[in-house]
Amino acid sequence: MDTKTKKKKVAILIVSFNAREYLDECIGSLLQYASSRVEENIVVYDNHSNDGTPDYILNRWPQVTVIKSEVNYGYAGGNVRGWEIIQREGPVDYLILLNQDTLVTQGWVERLVDFMDAHAKAGSAQPLLMLYPETQKINSNGNIIQYLGFGYSSYNSHALTSIALREHRINYASGAATILRPEALHEVSLFEEFMFMYLEDLDLGWRLTLAGWENYLVPESVVYHKYEFHRGMRQFYFFERNRLWILLKNYRPLTLLLLLPVLLFMEAGILLRSAGSNAFFSKVRAYLFFLKLKNIRELIRMHKSVASIRRRSDRHMLDSFSPVIRFQPLASPILMFIVNPVLWGYYQVIRFFIFW
Repeated sequence: MDTKTKKKKVAILIVSFNAREYLDECIGSLLQYASSRVEENIVVYDNHSNDGTPDYILNRWPQVTVIKSEVNYGYAGGNVRGWEIIQREGPVDYLILLNQDTLVTQGWVERLVDFMDAHAKAGSAQPLLMLYPETQKINSNGNIIQYLGFGYSSYNSHALTSIALREHRINYASGAATILRPEALHEVSLFEEFMFMYLEDLDLGWRLTLAGWENYLVPESVVYHKYEFHRGMRQFYFFERNRLWILLKNYRPLTLLLLLPVLLFMEAGILLRSAGSNAFFSKVRAYLFFLKLKNIRELIRMHKSVASIRRRSDRHMLDSFSPVIRFQPLASPILMFIVNPVLWGYYQVIRFFIFW
């Protein structure tokens, strides 16, 4: 076969946990819209489901590779281990991570592959994520990093007709559906397994950018996502622990020092807002994580690892980050009239001093 017409090999990795209710639509749509010019290998890494997920897949779709784990390693660990197994089977041109609660559409994979082929510095790219069953509303038009480590999807719950769609650089690609370049992953690695769930995609996008790669939105590729914000917020501990871990690991020490006043302001606000609820104890538990000596040692090691791949400055990163939080599910008068003005004002000041 001529090199120009050779099919690209793409591994599609789905980490599943009690996914039985989603499989007919997720895997069903993958097979329905399988590409004629991309060689797709669907791999499901099952995190010790107890609803019969692995056997259901094997019986219904024998062409799908299923990896059964005896331990639940979470989204982060499942993808890390799944990617390691995929690489043992031989090289692939691209890796796609896909959530179990998604549905793909006609041409979605070809458009992602074509984009990556045409953009050599693209480390990752995500499709336009639409909500399901509210299929005319956006889930993510690309994900945003606020400079204190908060991550959120742009235009979540907005009507599709309310924005002009275009290919553009983004802070990070959503872990719900993203295509990744193996060469970039070999340089920066995929996820940190201990993060378990939440913000590992933010961390990856940050590290890719630090290393000189770019993250993009490809709106011609469309994937539907059965997204529920409040379902994720039940795991508040992982959000807050991982957010602080990412900040401490990815910023230079002097940047952290200059950000300390506004970071303390935000931490006090979160504690006050969560007082009397389970979220308060989750927040305290997240702080306690950083008091353990083994975790401090690991943080120092990972900070050095990030420094070794750094090609871009903290100033570059801050210039690309959002100074405020604009995420519809979190909208409130306190956020709009108190928190965001403080965050915005501090950001404008701090940028005059951070030149490294």
